[in-house]
Amino acid sequence: MYGRGSIDDKDKVTAALMVTMLLKRLKAPLDRDVILLGEAGEEGGPGVGIGFMVDKHWDEIACEYALTEGGTMTSRDGKVRTVEIATTEKVPRGVRLVAHGSAGHGSRPRLDNAVAHLSHAVWAISSNQPPIRLNDTTRTYFERLATISSPEDAARYNHVGDPARAPAIEAYFAEHELTHYSILRTSVVPTILKAGFRSNVIPSEAEATIDIRALPDEDMPKF
Repeated sequence: MYGRGSIDDKDKVTAALMVTMLLKRLKAPLDRDVILLGEAGEEGGPGVGIGFMVDKHWDEIACEYALTEGGTMTSRDGKVRTVEIATTEKVPRGVRLVAHGSAGHGSRPRLDNAVAHLSHAVWAISSNQPPIRLNDTTRTYFERLATISSPEDAARYNHVGDPARAPAIEAYFAEHELTHYSILRTSVVPTILKAGFRSNVIPSEAEATIDIRALPDEDMPKF
């Protein structure tokens, strides 16, 4: 299989396809149907993927269980170290941030330059991530992970919720363990910038797309 998304998510599509083919080739005895659904869009546009299937073709895909991506496995020195189970997921929410100003010539600086104001706002958002908030899943996860980690790593995992040590642990996660940095909070990440059309023209509008991944119990209107 070729194309974009070889990491996210063609590896899982390929694995699911191979398992389905093996079930058929080996004539595995089954007490129910096995449905393989590969759909488009994923996080970016569910209207052309699973949303469409649920809205228009639910009777064809209704099932007792659904197996999909979630959780992960890690290995070290060729041996499986962890098999992780996802008990819930963050909720994605895209936000458009738009700055307006007066258009003008690039040779004449303006105080209301939309690109400059948007840049300040994007940096403020990106550099001030929401605080750590543990839940039952993440608290148990770090406790269990500490039991199979080196003393240095275990000390971090066991003290994630310690206000005195949390800033240093956060800084370490942000540089070395991005997944752990992310699962501890509702994350806010700028992903797209749109502004201008010529190098010598100040645009009247600049736009940023912000990718928010909310903890499951986040109060989104308040956030």
